[in-house]
Amino acid sequence: GTSAFTGEPTHGIVYNQVGAKAVADFNMRPNKLLRPFVGVGAGLGMIAEKRATGDKESSVYGTISPRIGLQIWRFRVALDFDFAYNGQYGFLGTETASSLNVGFTF
Repeated sequence: GTSAFTGEPTHGIVYNQVGAKAVADFNMRPNKLLRPFVGVGAGLGMIAEKRATGDKESSVYGTISPRIGLQIWRFRVALDFDFAYNGQYGFLGTETASSLNVGFTF
């Protein structure tokens, strides 16, 4: 997503964040109409920062993502918790996020 914070006009910062992850899930009730599942994901992310002064900075971090969800027939709803980690700073609270995902399986 993209977010922006602007205080004083000379101190504005714009953040752009992108990421990708792979997930694996365990269905607790296979072959049933309602299938709760738990899973975990792992991936990489990057955040780019641009200040009003023209300075630019970017950093790369890894993510580990426990998740829970429910599959109804082929439709899935999952709640993911993405914990960001960087070798220099450890766990990063500013890049850690949660998300609600809706999907369809084939």
